[in-house]
Amino acid sequence: MEIKKYSIKEVAKMLDITEKEVQNHIKQSDLIATKIGDKTWVSENNLNNFINGVRWG
Repeated sequence: MEIKKYSIKEVAKMLDITEKEVQNHIKQSDLIATKIGDKTWVSENNLNNFINGVRWG
């Protein structure tokens, strides 16, 4: 089963915010992302958690 994942650019477009804002949410651990090679990906599950206000830590 493949996990659906989105780039920072895709997440920014879906949330109608800038890519920098997405990166800030990732740095603040509000949005969980995974770096694979030189790309950063957000899983569909982590994006849904962020949208629904689930906080980590």
